[in-house]
Amino acid sequence: MAMVTIFYSTMTLNFYSSAENIVEELPYDVAFVQTETKNIISFDELSETFHNNNHVILEHQLLETFDYFEFHPQWNFMYRYTFMSVESFNQVSETQLHISEGKYIYWISSTTSEENSDYTEGLNFNNGEENISLALQDIVIEPIFDYRFRYYNPDFILVSEADYEMLRNKLDVYTAEVHWLEISGWKKSADAVNELENKLHAKNQLTPKMDEYPLGQLSPYSERELLEPVSKINEYNASRIDGGLLFFISTFLSILFFFATFILVYLNLFTDIEQERIKYRKLYKIGITKKEVKKIVTKELRILFFLAPIIGIILSYLYIITIAQDSGGIMSNPILMINFLSIGGLYLILQTIYYFFAARKFLNEVIH
Repeated sequence: MAMVTIFYSTMTLNFYSSAENIVEELPYDVAFVQTETKNIISFDELSETFHNNNHVILEHQLLETFDYFEFHPQWNFMYRYTFMSVESFNQVSETQLHISEGKYIYWISSTTSEENSDYTEGLNFNNGEENISLALQDIVIEPIFDYRFRYYNPDFILVSEADYEMLRNKLDVYTAEVHWLEISGWKKSADAVNELENKLHAKNQLTPKMDEYPLGQLSPYSERELLEPVSKINEYNASRIDGGLLFFISTFLSILFFFATFILVYLNLFTDIEQERIKYRKLYKIGITKKEVKKIVTKELRILFFLAPIIGIILSYLYIITIAQDSGGIMSNPILMINFLSIGGLYLILQTIYYFFAARKFLNEVIH
């Protein structure tokens, strides 16, 4: 019970307290997609939205992409290819890439997605007049547009600027731009992000629905879900709410477990209290003193009260070390260690208080 209490309390507290670290992995403060007909907003209007909520846009980048849809004979449905120029990719990535003309890099924008064989064996397109072929140069995994960005699939095709322009002109494509924003004080930007989302949604109601386009027909998400801004503040609040709920449930269960151990030890200690009285009365008769009796009793109680919690703490620590190996080890996760020490320390403090209470009561019952 001690191991389960400490382990799960530590993990849920870590999930709650590391919300900020999780969202810091996002390379932008706010980002959203603008297509030819959706989420259309000028930079001045964008700046005004944040300025009205006491924020300043520190950096604004536009990353252009386009989608090409082609019937896939093997799967019998329209297949989506998303292109981005390597120059746009290099604007927002620490990995600076170079691509030769006639080649492409298969970019997987997620750490959880597997390679798609349709992207690894070269690409061939026919626009009705000519065949266009691209050869695979490399595969790159970098989670810039992860699952939070519903507009895009995790599979992208990076090409040179020259090939990007050639493909856009020769194929029937659907262009889009990603607004990539860095703002001041993102932790207080909830009102600004909500205002931006509502403003974009109102504008989108005046244009044709996305289900009239291939992406709207293929995507399992609604138009609003596809086009809503992705922001650090929304992810932060969601992580805090989810983590807080889990921590509350874990705390509630931990309290139940702690009282369960309290009851078990209490019953074990006081069920045979009469036999304990008889045992120590016999010891008095052979000359043992009350001081020596107290020493014997407290030694036995310390083993009873602290052996199991200490073993539980050691076991939970071993489990936590094992889990931490997947994210770089315990030393690269100091918050996890701090949370473990906090929960383990609190458990021992409560157990110590309980020990002094039970030991005093037990000695009063046995000696007097």
